[in-house]
Amino acid sequence: MSPWLIMLIIFASVLFLTLIISLVCYCLVFFRGAEIDFNRPIEFKLSEYRNDKDRMKKAFEWFDNQPFENLEMKVGKLKLHALYLKTEGANKTAIFFHGYRGSARNEFSPMIPFYQKLGYNICLVSQRAHGKSRGKLITFGIREKNDCLKWVDFINKKFKPLEILLVGVSMGASTVLMASNKVQSNVKYIIADCGYACPDEQVKYLINVLHLPLYPTIWFVKFWLFVFTGIRFSDYKIPEMLKKTKVPILFIHGKKDKMVPYYNTLMNYDEKPDKKEILLINDAPHAGSYIYATSEYEQKVEEFLEKYKK
Repeated sequence: MSPWLIMLIIFASVLFLTLIISLVCYCLVFFRGAEIDFNRPIEFKLSEYRNDKDRMKKAFEWFDNQPFENLEMKVGKLKLHALYLKTEGANKTAIFFHGYRGSARNEFSPMIPFYQKLGYNICLVSQRAHGKSRGKLITFGIREKNDCLKWVDFINKKFKPLEILLVGVSMGASTVLMASNKVQSNVKYIIADCGYACPDEQVKYLINVLHLPLYPTIWFVKFWLFVFTGIRFSDYKIPEMLKKTKVPILFIHGKKDKMVPYYNTLMNYDEKPDKKEILLINDAPHAGSYIYATSEYEQKVEEFLEKYKK
């Protein structure tokens, strides 16, 4: 057998193996999976930011006893789900968007009473391919941003609130940021907690988490994404989108975030032309700002809402 033929066989084998590995990686990163249940003791142990277990368990117990109304709407063929909690005397609504493989219960239970005190009805969205919402693919805010706009329209038609506040954590933050330049006029504020600046960079992080070589894996993962969905990650740069956003935004991030480094929020904040505030929490890891610095978080949110009140 000639050396050239041997080299060709080796090259073809490596290419085939890379394609298979990248396809598996694509499925692991983008396909629907089990959400983390922080109510389980082992999940508390594994999670770096749930530093107050008793407080979280009480928040879960409170959450589980609330008279939520189930909301459903369709986006194309997908049926999406949300929970709605009426606040007595409220004529405003806060719509919450959770993060990647997360849930509203796990990420928002402790802070819901705070937003109720601010006079908001509560809408907790289950993002596509999460919870009771249908769908197989998670697209890191790209398709989810359109779901966000649909939820705003749905809430406006069903409940007719005077104003809407959008709150997102992690992928949820990036979701609302990507939707921010197209929202309806009664969306008066956005709070974006630990969002990333580019879905592309976040997928690179997840490939590292899976202990796979970044290159050429990322190239082939993006290849499979385009083949199956037509999505090009390079087309979605959140800082660029924010240049056209008129809605006031409060950016929040923990400086010890190992999942989405806080420079992502700095990039997003810098490109927003005006009507912006930022809160960085020194000791908070990913999605932990409210738990780690509750008083500071609440004070900043109240100041932000008061400053940009119309």
